Amino acid sequence: MAKKAMVVGINKYQGLSTLSCCVNDDQRVKQLLEWNGEEDGSQKTRNFDEVRYPVMQDYGVSRGELEVALASCFDGRFDTALFYFSGHGAIDEHGGGYISATDHQQAISMRDLLDTVNHSACINKIVILDCCYSGACGQSDARVNGSGQNFATLADGVTILTSSHKGQVSYETQNKRYSDFTGLLIEALEGGAANLLGDVTPSGVYANIDTALGLFGQRPMFKTNTSRLTRIRKVPPLIDMNAIRRMGECFPSMEYEMPLDTTYLRDNSVDWNEARLPIEPYAVDANVEKMRQILRKLESNGLVVPCGEHGLYRAAKYGKSCKLTKLGQYYWRLVMEEKIL
Repeated sequence: MAKKAMVVGINKYQGLSTLSCCVNDDQRVKQLLEWNGEEDGSQKTRNFDEVRYPVMQDYGVSRGELEVALASCFDGRFDTALFYFSGHGAIDEHGGGYISATDHQQAISMRDLLDTVNHSACINKIVILDCCYSGACGQSDARVNGSGQNFATLADGVTILTSSHKGQVSYETQNKRYSDFTGLLIEALEGGAANLLGDVTPSGVYANIDTALGLFGQRPMFKTNTSRLTRIRKVPPLIDMNAIRRMGECFPSMEYEMPLDTTYLRDNSVDWNEARLPIEPYAVDANVEKMRQILRKLESNGLVVPCGEHGLYRAAKYGKSCKLTKLGQYYWRLVMEEKIL
Protein backbone atom coordinates (compact mmCIF):
# COMPACT_ATOMS: atom_id res chain seq x y z
CA MET A 1 0.00 0.00 0.00
CA ALA A 2 1.64 3.26 -1.17
CA LYS A 3 2.12 5.92 1.50
CA LYS A 4 3.06 9.59 1.37
CA ALA A 5 3.85 12.07 4.14
CA MET A 6 4.40 15.82 4.25
CA VAL A 7 6.21 17.15 7.32
CA VAL A 8 6.37 20.86 8.13
CA GLY A 9 8.29 22.54 10.94
CA ILE A 10 8.52 26.34 11.13
CA ASN A 11 10.77 28.20 13.56
CA LYS A 12 10.91 31.65 11.95
CA TYR A 13 7.89 33.94 11.82
CA GLN A 14 7.15 37.53 10.89
CA GLY A 15 5.33 39.27 13.73
CA LEU A 16 5.33 36.19 15.95
CA SER A 17 7.87 34.81 18.38
CA THR A 18 10.67 32.64 17.00
CA LEU A 19 10.36 28.98 17.96
CA SER A 20 13.32 26.71 18.70
CA CYS A 21 12.16 23.08 18.36
CA CYS A 22 9.94 22.89 15.28
CA VAL A 23 12.61 22.24 12.64
CA ASN A 24 14.17 19.58 14.87
CA ASP A 25 10.69 18.12 15.32
CA ASP A 26 9.99 17.67 11.64
CA GLN A 27 13.49 16.42 10.78
CA ARG A 28 13.27 13.56 13.29
CA VAL A 29 9.65 12.75 12.40
CA LYS A 30 10.70 12.63 8.73
CA GLN A 31 13.47 10.14 9.53
CA LEU A 32 11.11 7.87 11.45
CA LEU A 33 8.45 7.94 8.74
CA GLU A 34 10.95 7.12 5.99
CA TRP A 35 12.16 3.85 7.52
CA ASN A 36 10.77 1.12 9.72
CA GLY A 37 12.64 -0.02 12.83
CA GLU A 38 15.40 -2.53 12.24
CA GLU A 39 15.16 -6.08 13.50
CA ASP A 40 18.31 -7.75 14.77
CA GLY A 41 20.60 -8.54 11.88
CA SER A 42 18.21 -7.26 9.22
CA GLN A 43 18.41 -4.37 6.80
CA LYS A 44 16.20 -1.32 7.02
CA THR A 45 12.86 -1.56 5.26
CA ARG A 46 11.13 1.40 3.65
CA ASN A 47 8.10 2.79 5.47
CA PHE A 48 6.47 5.76 3.69
CA ASP A 49 7.29 5.72 -0.01
CA GLU A 50 7.61 9.48 -0.12
CA VAL A 51 8.31 11.91 2.73
CA ARG A 52 8.77 15.57 1.88
CA TYR A 53 9.49 18.98 3.32
CA PRO A 54 7.67 21.83 1.53
CA VAL A 55 10.82 24.01 1.20
CA MET A 56 14.15 24.73 2.91
CA GLN A 57 13.02 25.19 6.53
CA ASP A 58 15.82 27.62 7.48
CA TYR A 59 14.10 30.32 5.47
CA GLY A 60 10.63 29.62 6.77
CA VAL A 61 7.50 28.48 4.95
CA SER A 62 5.18 30.99 3.31
CA ARG A 63 1.41 30.76 3.25
CA GLY A 64 1.42 29.81 -0.43
CA GLU A 65 4.03 27.11 0.09
CA LEU A 66 2.05 25.71 3.01
CA GLU A 67 -1.12 25.57 0.89
CA VAL A 68 0.74 23.76 -1.91
CA ALA A 69 2.24 21.29 0.58
CA LEU A 70 -1.16 20.45 2.04
CA ALA A 71 -2.81 20.00 -1.36
CA SER A 72 0.09 17.86 -2.60
CA CYS A 73 -0.08 15.60 0.45
CA PHE A 74 -3.74 14.70 -0.09
CA ASP A 75 -3.85 14.70 -3.90
CA GLY A 76 -5.14 11.13 -3.93
CA ARG A 77 -2.15 9.48 -5.63
CA PHE A 78 -1.31 7.42 -2.55
CA ASP A 79 -3.39 5.02 -0.45
CA THR A 80 -2.23 6.58 2.83
CA ALA A 81 -1.38 10.26 3.31
CA LEU A 82 -0.02 11.84 6.50
CA PHE A 83 0.38 15.57 7.18
CA TYR A 84 2.49 16.66 10.15
CA PHE A 85 2.84 20.30 11.27
CA SER A 86 4.91 21.81 14.07
CA GLY A 87 4.78 25.56 14.55
CA HIS A 88 2.55 28.41 15.66
CA GLY A 89 -1.22 28.05 15.77
CA ALA A 90 -3.80 30.80 16.10
CA ILE A 91 -7.46 31.23 16.95
CA ASP A 92 -9.95 33.95 15.99
CA GLU A 93 -12.73 35.61 17.96
CA HIS A 94 -15.20 32.93 16.87
CA GLY A 95 -13.05 30.04 18.10
CA GLY A 96 -11.83 29.05 14.66
CA GLY A 97 -8.34 27.58 14.59
CA TYR A 98 -5.49 28.24 12.14
CA ILE A 99 -1.99 26.96 11.44
CA SER A 100 0.49 29.78 10.90
CA ALA A 101 3.02 30.34 8.11
CA THR A 102 6.13 32.45 8.31
CA ASP A 103 4.41 35.37 6.58
CA HIS A 104 0.85 34.94 7.84
CA GLN A 105 -0.51 34.26 11.33
CA GLN A 106 -3.78 32.78 10.03
CA ALA A 107 -2.35 31.00 6.97
CA ILE A 108 -4.69 28.00 6.71
CA SER A 109 -7.85 27.60 8.74
CA MET A 110 -8.32 24.22 10.35
CA ARG A 111 -11.74 24.09 8.71
CA ASP A 112 -10.12 24.43 5.26
CA LEU A 113 -7.45 21.92 6.24
CA LEU A 114 -10.11 19.41 7.19
CA ASP A 115 -12.09 20.09 4.00
CA THR A 116 -8.99 19.22 1.98
CA VAL A 117 -8.51 16.01 3.95
CA ASN A 118 -12.20 15.04 3.84
CA HIS A 119 -12.35 15.40 0.05
CA SER A 120 -9.14 13.47 -0.58
CA ALA A 121 -9.36 10.22 -2.53
CA CYS A 122 -6.73 8.64 -0.28
CA ILE A 123 -8.01 5.66 1.71
CA ASN A 124 -6.27 6.57 4.96
CA LYS A 125 -5.77 10.24 5.87
CA ILE A 126 -3.81 11.20 8.99
CA VAL A 127 -3.27 14.71 10.36
CA ILE A 128 -0.87 15.37 13.26
CA LEU A 129 -0.73 18.96 14.53
CA ASP A 130 1.71 20.24 17.15
CA CYS A 131 0.61 23.84 17.62
CA CYS A 132 -1.49 25.98 19.93
CA TYR A 133 -5.28 25.49 19.68
CA SER A 134 -4.76 22.46 17.42
CA GLY A 135 -7.76 20.69 18.95
CA ALA A 136 -9.98 23.02 16.92
CA CYS A 137 -9.26 20.79 13.92
CA GLY A 138 -12.18 18.43 13.43
CA GLN A 139 -14.40 19.91 16.14
CA SER A 140 -18.15 19.48 15.67
CA ASP A 141 -20.10 22.11 13.77
CA ALA A 142 -23.53 23.24 14.87
CA ARG A 143 -25.46 22.99 11.61
CA VAL A 144 -29.02 24.11 11.92
CA ASN A 145 -31.24 21.80 9.93
CA GLY A 146 -34.29 21.91 12.11
CA SER A 147 -32.79 19.93 14.99
CA GLY A 148 -29.92 22.20 16.02
CA GLN A 149 -27.73 19.13 16.65
CA ASN A 150 -23.98 18.92 16.20
CA PHE A 151 -22.68 16.68 13.44
CA ALA A 152 -19.32 15.00 13.11
CA THR A 153 -17.09 16.44 10.40
CA LEU A 154 -14.70 13.55 9.72
CA ALA A 155 -15.00 11.64 6.45
CA ASP A 156 -14.31 7.93 6.29
CA GLY A 157 -10.66 7.10 6.82
CA VAL A 158 -9.74 10.37 8.55
CA THR A 159 -7.70 10.43 11.77
CA ILE A 160 -6.59 13.58 13.61
CA LEU A 161 -4.07 13.74 16.45
CA THR A 162 -3.42 17.13 18.04
CA SER A 163 -1.08 18.37 20.73
CA SER A 164 -3.69 20.34 22.68
CA HIS A 165 -7.36 21.10 23.20
CA LYS A 166 -8.96 23.78 21.04
CA GLY A 167 -8.60 26.35 23.82
CA GLN A 168 -5.07 25.44 24.93
CA VAL A 169 -1.56 26.41 23.97
CA SER A 170 1.15 23.85 23.19
CA TYR A 171 4.57 24.02 24.79
CA GLU A 172 8.18 23.67 23.78
CA THR A 173 10.15 23.48 27.00
CA GLN A 174 13.29 25.61 27.02
CA ASN A 175 16.60 23.81 26.44
CA LYS A 176 14.87 20.75 24.99
CA ARG A 177 15.61 19.46 21.50
CA TYR A 178 11.98 18.69 20.67
CA SER A 179 8.66 20.19 21.69
CA ASP A 180 6.81 18.48 24.55
CA PHE A 181 4.23 16.80 22.30
CA THR A 182 6.53 15.84 19.43
CA GLY A 183 9.14 14.51 21.84
CA LEU A 184 6.53 12.02 23.02
CA LEU A 185 5.43 11.38 19.43
CA ILE A 186 9.01 10.51 18.52
CA GLU A 187 9.29 8.07 21.43
CA ALA A 188 6.00 6.49 20.36
CA LEU A 189 7.19 6.08 16.74
CA GLU A 190 10.50 4.65 17.91
CA GLY A 191 8.56 1.78 19.48
CA GLY A 192 7.02 3.09 22.69
CA ALA A 193 3.53 2.82 21.20
CA ALA A 194 4.02 -0.50 19.39
CA ASN A 195 1.74 -3.46 20.01
CA LEU A 196 3.13 -6.97 20.50
CA LEU A 197 3.42 -7.43 16.74
CA GLY A 198 5.48 -4.24 16.37
CA ASP A 199 2.73 -2.17 14.73
CA VAL A 200 2.63 1.54 15.63
CA THR A 201 -0.88 2.88 14.96
CA PRO A 202 -2.46 6.34 15.48
CA SER A 203 -4.55 5.10 18.39
CA GLY A 204 -1.50 3.51 20.00
CA VAL A 205 0.45 6.75 19.58
CA TYR A 206 -2.35 8.75 21.21
CA ALA A 207 -2.65 6.36 24.15
CA ASN A 208 1.10 6.54 24.69
CA ILE A 209 1.19 10.36 24.56
CA ASP A 210 -1.96 10.81 26.62
CA THR A 211 -0.49 8.75 29.44
CA ALA A 212 2.45 11.12 29.72
CA LEU A 213 0.95 14.46 28.70
CA GLY A 214 -2.71 14.22 29.59
CA LEU A 215 -2.22 14.70 33.33
CA PHE A 216 -0.74 18.16 32.81
CA GLY A 217 -2.06 21.43 31.39
CA GLN A 218 -1.67 20.41 27.75
CA ARG A 219 -4.38 17.96 26.69
CA PRO A 220 -3.80 15.99 23.45
CA MET A 221 -6.84 15.16 21.35
CA PHE A 222 -7.61 12.14 19.14
CA LYS A 223 -10.42 12.01 16.59
CA THR A 224 -10.98 9.28 14.05
CA ASN A 225 -13.54 7.84 11.68
CA THR A 226 -12.06 4.62 10.41
CA SER A 227 -12.70 0.91 10.80
CA ARG A 228 -9.27 -0.08 9.47
CA LEU A 229 -6.01 -0.62 11.31
CA THR A 230 -3.63 1.97 9.88
CA ARG A 231 0.03 1.39 10.62
CA ILE A 232 2.26 4.46 10.81
CA ARG A 233 5.47 2.53 11.42
CA LYS A 234 6.73 -1.01 11.99
CA VAL A 235 9.28 -1.91 14.68
CA PRO A 236 10.59 -5.32 15.82
CA PRO A 237 7.85 -7.38 17.53
CA LEU A 238 7.89 -7.38 21.30
CA ILE A 239 7.25 -11.12 21.41
CA ASP A 240 8.68 -14.16 19.66
CA MET A 241 6.29 -14.50 16.71
CA ASN A 242 6.78 -18.27 16.66
CA ALA A 243 5.21 -18.46 20.14
CA ILE A 244 2.20 -16.50 18.85
CA ARG A 245 1.81 -18.75 15.81
CA ARG A 246 1.92 -21.89 17.98
CA MET A 247 -0.79 -20.81 20.43
CA GLY A 248 -3.21 -23.33 18.94
CA GLU A 249 -0.95 -26.22 20.02
CA CYS A 250 -1.72 -25.40 23.65
CA PHE A 251 -5.18 -23.84 23.40
CA PRO A 252 -7.67 -25.52 21.04
CA SER A 253 -10.24 -22.85 21.95
CA MET A 254 -10.14 -19.36 23.43
CA GLU A 255 -11.71 -20.44 26.74
CA TYR A 256 -9.69 -23.64 27.12
CA GLU A 257 -7.84 -24.13 30.43
CA MET A 258 -4.68 -26.07 29.69
CA PRO A 259 -3.82 -28.58 32.48
CA LEU A 260 -0.23 -28.54 33.70
CA ASP A 261 1.83 -31.06 35.66
CA THR A 262 5.44 -31.79 36.51
CA THR A 263 6.16 -33.18 33.05
CA TYR A 264 6.34 -29.54 31.93
CA LEU A 265 9.24 -29.00 34.33
CA ARG A 266 11.43 -32.07 33.90
CA ASP A 267 13.41 -33.06 30.85
CA ASN A 268 14.07 -36.80 31.39
CA SER A 269 15.48 -37.35 27.90
CA VAL A 270 18.74 -35.41 28.38
CA ASP A 271 21.98 -37.42 28.54
CA TRP A 272 24.61 -35.98 30.87
CA ASN A 273 28.38 -36.30 30.74
CA GLU A 274 30.69 -36.64 33.73
CA ALA A 275 30.79 -32.86 34.20
CA ARG A 276 26.98 -32.84 34.44
CA LEU A 277 26.64 -30.96 31.15
CA PRO A 278 24.00 -32.04 28.61
CA ILE A 279 25.27 -34.04 25.67
CA GLU A 280 23.95 -32.70 22.38
CA PRO A 281 22.10 -33.49 20.26
CA TYR A 282 19.39 -34.66 22.59
CA ALA A 283 15.64 -34.89 22.44
CA VAL A 284 13.53 -32.46 24.45
CA ASP A 285 10.31 -33.70 26.01
CA ALA A 286 7.31 -32.26 24.19
CA ASN A 287 5.80 -30.76 27.33
CA VAL A 288 9.07 -29.15 28.38
CA GLU A 289 9.47 -27.74 24.87
CA LYS A 290 5.98 -26.19 25.05
CA MET A 291 6.78 -24.63 28.39
CA ARG A 292 10.04 -23.13 27.10
CA GLN A 293 9.04 -22.10 23.59
CA ILE A 294 5.38 -21.13 23.97
CA LEU A 295 3.88 -20.81 27.45
CA ARG A 296 6.67 -18.85 29.16
CA LYS A 297 6.86 -16.36 26.31
CA LEU A 298 3.09 -15.91 26.22
CA GLU A 299 2.99 -15.45 29.98
CA SER A 300 5.75 -12.81 30.01
CA ASN A 301 3.78 -10.74 27.50
CA GLY A 302 0.48 -10.94 29.35
CA LEU A 303 -1.22 -13.42 27.01
CA VAL A 304 -1.38 -16.38 29.42
CA VAL A 305 -2.02 -16.55 33.17
CA PRO A 306 -1.84 -19.52 35.58
CA CYS A 307 -5.06 -20.56 37.30
CA GLY A 308 -4.93 -20.54 41.07
CA GLU A 309 -1.18 -20.06 41.42
CA HIS A 310 1.46 -17.39 41.05
CA GLY A 311 3.55 -18.29 38.00
CA LEU A 312 3.48 -21.13 35.50
CA TYR A 313 6.13 -23.16 37.31
CA ARG A 314 4.12 -23.29 40.52
CA ALA A 315 1.00 -24.13 38.50
CA ALA A 316 2.85 -27.05 36.89
CA LYS A 317 4.39 -28.16 40.18
CA TYR A 318 1.00 -28.36 41.89
CA GLY A 319 -1.00 -29.70 38.95
CA LYS A 320 -2.99 -26.56 38.16
CA SER A 321 -3.81 -25.11 34.75
CA CYS A 322 -3.33 -21.95 32.68
CA LYS A 323 -5.54 -19.96 30.34
CA LEU A 324 -5.48 -17.15 27.82
CA THR A 325 -6.06 -13.59 29.00
CA LYS A 326 -8.46 -11.35 27.07
CA LEU A 327 -5.48 -10.01 25.12
CA GLY A 328 -4.30 -13.57 24.55
CA GLN A 329 -7.73 -14.51 23.20
CA TYR A 330 -7.52 -11.58 20.78
CA TYR A 331 -4.20 -12.76 19.35
CA TRP A 332 -5.40 -16.39 19.36
CA ARG A 333 -8.29 -15.34 17.16
CA LEU A 334 -5.95 -13.51 14.77
CA VAL A 335 -3.87 -16.69 14.43
CA MET A 336 -6.91 -18.90 13.88
CA GLU A 337 -8.25 -16.49 11.23
CA GLU A 338 -4.83 -16.57 9.54
CA LYS A 339 -4.38 -12.83 10.02
CA ILE A 340 -1.03 -13.66 11.63
CA LEU A 341 1.02 -16.03 9.47
